[in-house]
Amino acid sequence: MTAMVLIYLAGVCVTLALVLALVIAPFSSRFREGLHADARKFWALVILVAAFWFTPWGWPVGYVSALCDVARGRFFLHSIPMKVDSEERRVQERRAIANELQFRFGVGSTGMRGCFGGLPQDDEFDRGYDRVMLAALPVHFGRDIIEECKQSASKSRTAAEWLSFYFRSVKLTQTGLEVDFPERPAWWVKIDGGALERIPSGPVKFSRKAEFLGQFTLFQISLASLDGRDFVVLEFLPWHGLPQSGPQVAAISGEGKVVDAPPELEAAVLASLGSRPD
Repeated sequence: MTAMVLIYLAGVCVTLALVLALVIAPFSSRFREGLHADARKFWALVILVAAFWFTPWGWPVGYVSALCDVARGRFFLHSIPMKVDSEERRVQERRAIANELQFRFGVGSTGMRGCFGGLPQDDEFDRGYDRVMLAALPVHFGRDIIEECKQSASKSRTAAEWLSFYFRSVKLTQTGLEVDFPERPAWWVKIDGGALERIPSGPVKFSRKAEFLGQFTLFQISLASLDGRDFVVLEFLPWHGLPQSGPQVAAISGEGKVVDAPPELEAAVLASLGSRPD
């Protein structure tokens, strides 16, 4: 979007220059003579201003920007194509798919068209950019990853499956839990109720609970114990139009892996916590 900002600044400056010329001309014969002598420059200025305000120049700028990003191996989408009936459902499903794309394939996304927009040509830029990206993604990855992520995002996951999705490993230590979080930009963590900070490099360690905040999700994991066994309680919190979900429980096996907890054991753990993680 840097190119868009620079073009906007240049376009506004050229427009102000034209307005200033038109304001000064009636009051200055010397200025009018100068405009007449440089009529070609004046009309070029008029054409530039008209093109800036009345042509969809954002589309080719977005198209070229996407070509440059593809050449550098950077993949991003401004809008995820899909058809649903409800606007609320569209927001939730697009952000769920964007979460899958970011975490599984490293493909960034705004999740919805115009999330960071507001300038007149932003939609045109997004359309030109996405046209290139939608064609480049299956070529680069060798399959339709958007459809794959749509299918994946539509399926319900257990706590153990979610933990395996977000973390490379979850280990029980003498002081609490240690999770291995993959390198992902713009992710934040709050450890044991402390301050929100960027995900540190390497494993994340905490004794009681941690909140993980990404662009498309906010969830909390807590360590719990019952009858000498250790469990991980996972709860998704409301975030940018995404609803809150009830807490889920995963057990920690003797090998230190997270596995599904039987329903009766999950109910017992939640009951011991007052139905919600601390």
